[in-house]
Amino acid sequence: MALSENPSAEESQEENSVSAPTATVITPTYNRPGMLRRAAWSVLRQTHAAFEYIIVDDASTDDTLAVVEGLEDERVRYIRRDTCGGVAQARNTGIREAGGEWVFFLDDDDEYLPDMLERSLSWLSTVDDNVAFCWCGIQKVSETNGGLEEEDWFCRATRTQRRKLSFVLRLGAGCGMAFRRTVLLEHGGFDEQFEVSEDRDLMLGLVARGFAFIDVPEILTVRHYHRGPSLSRTIPARRKAAMDERLLEKHRIFLETHPNLRARILDDVARTYLLASDRPRAIALTRASLKAAPYRPGAWKRLIRYRLGLSRR
Repeated sequence: MALSENPSAEESQEENSVSAPTATVITPTYNRPGMLRRAAWSVLRQTHAAFEYIIVDDASTDDTLAVVEGLEDERVRYIRRDTCGGVAQARNTGIREAGGEWVFFLDDDDEYLPDMLERSLSWLSTVDDNVAFCWCGIQKVSETNGGLEEEDWFCRATRTQRRKLSFVLRLGAGCGMAFRRTVLLEHGGFDEQFEVSEDRDLMLGLVARGFAFIDVPEILTVRHYHRGPSLSRTIPARRKAAMDERLLEKHRIFLETHPNLRARILDDVARTYLLASDRPRAIALTRASLKAAPYRPGAWKRLIRYRLGLSRR
């Protein structure tokens, strides 16, 4: 295991040229050592062994380092950031240090099934150079009523979903996704101005540039929904909405050619503004979504509810 304090790019390239891993798995983490331990062991038990595992500690203040040291595996590289900058910055730190052809992301509260890398790389070995990313099916595990409820979920992209790109709104980069490293580097990685929706922004940017994608039709990742702290629950709703409005503006030209996708994002932002108790803004954005794609009865019903002041979203 290599422990380092932000190693230089020259040193990293030298190390990577020796091992030449097929894949790099990156886990950003912050103050969740117990969950990190579970995520890390799910990576280290993979049936495909030719990978490197980069854990990016986003300036944790607990015993995260002790968890990493306890892994005792030479494929693990630990990088500690001096200041907490958020998931986009942490992932970009890992991308810059990655040596694998494919970069996989795993959030510290989720886990891989044992053949995640083997099966994903098997599918990726058949694609051409224009494929920039892929995703797999996930198993959702939710903490409800003191117990665990499990549900299998395939995120298969139908022909309609591919045309409308609606899959972009259902995926998170940190669970079950892989990206071609050269494409990530050329694209500049994740936009660090986004506190949330950084994965939507990345995928929109890649498809707007004409890159292709595939869906791996197998359940290979477990995604945990828990009551513990997370960015999506701690960031204020109004700030979330502002991030998604920035997303709409950044990709405005591309989204004008995909009105259904633009409408879906506008609907999401409207719901978030409703959570922030800004009903006038929610109404305005729902109207904008219906202007983009008017033939959606559900959106019309939501507009009526918003106008009547009903709380249901």
